[in-house]
Amino acid sequence: MTKNLDKEGLSSIVDNYQLFYVDLWGVVHNGVIIYKEAIKALKEISKKNKDFILLTNAPRPNSTVKSFLEKLGMEKEIRDHVFTSGEAALVYLKKNLLSNNFFHIGPPRDFDLFKDFEKMGFLDTAAFGIKGYNGVCIASKHPINSIKKHIFCNKDDARHMNIKFLYKNRKISIHNFYVPAGGDEPDPKINNKFKHKLKFLEEATKLFSNKKSVNNDLVVLVGDLNIAPHEMDVWSHQQLKYVVSHTELVIKKLKKFSESFQFEDAIRLTQGYEKKIYSWWSYRAKDWKKSNRGRRLDHIWVSQKMSKHLEKTSIEENVRGWKRPSDHVPVVADFKFN
Repeated sequence: MTKNLDKEGLSSIVDNYQLFYVDLWGVVHNGVIIYKEAIKALKEISKKNKDFILLTNAPRPNSTVKSFLEKLGMEKEIRDHVFTSGEAALVYLKKNLLSNNFFHIGPPRDFDLFKDFEKMGFLDTAAFGIKGYNGVCIASKHPINSIKKHIFCNKDDARHMNIKFLYKNRKISIHNFYVPAGGDEPDPKINNKFKHKLKFLEEATKLFSNKKSVNNDLVVLVGDLNIAPHEMDVWSHQQLKYVVSHTELVIKKLKKFSESFQFEDAIRLTQGYEKKIYSWWSYRAKDWKKSNRGRRLDHIWVSQKMSKHLEKTSIEENVRGWKRPSDHVPVVADFKFN
């Protein structure tokens, strides 16, 4: 039976079927928010004593996906209908191959990543990304209570995530940002990518300017901000002052952004401004370590209250020398709470 449900809705067919198979991702949620109208439709199906199954090809057990949906705010009566391809595989293995060897072929994220996180003590993860493009992710050793995102410049391009969790009865908020790189030309009149970068920073500034709890909140802001704000954050201020990550204009925009919530630069707060510090080295360099033409593009900012708990920071430069490394290296901050 074929009908135009966009026009007529489920109400036009609900009486004709006892069971509805509903795709989960993109129909009921997008990984960050639950679609309220979809939940409303599912509840209407239940009211008519009909059943539904929420299908997903996620290669993980039902319990894992249900836990994730619970964090997004999905009610138990809805998420109990979830069935994953991972669960189907587990059912088959338990029934047919429990005493035999079997081999899993698939992307690393589906069999190694979360196991490694668990070994390291990371029990919870939140991710928002666009395949083959970019994204943001947070792994936590503590249960994540809420996950939110903010869309900037009317582009839903996975550049922000905010999580909240409890630690020693304290509410902690973490923002993860990925600021647009800005292209090549530092002129918004001829370079739309640079124009996008400037507008993104303005909107991010506005987001925090509207918050009124500057002195009371425990907030950490992290991410690839794609700006090296100080002369000691680049290998040559003179040669890079017209580059999109170090122009006077973007530095001013970033300063306004940090001042919007009175953020402190954790790296400079603990290590001072006297030495060169980098977190990024271009792939173009034949010998990145010898040339050492780096920039500090990755940042950790802390709110005024959070800064009182900041103990130390470090940049793991040695990671740049690993086999097949990123051009960015980890930036680390340690906090202490009594």
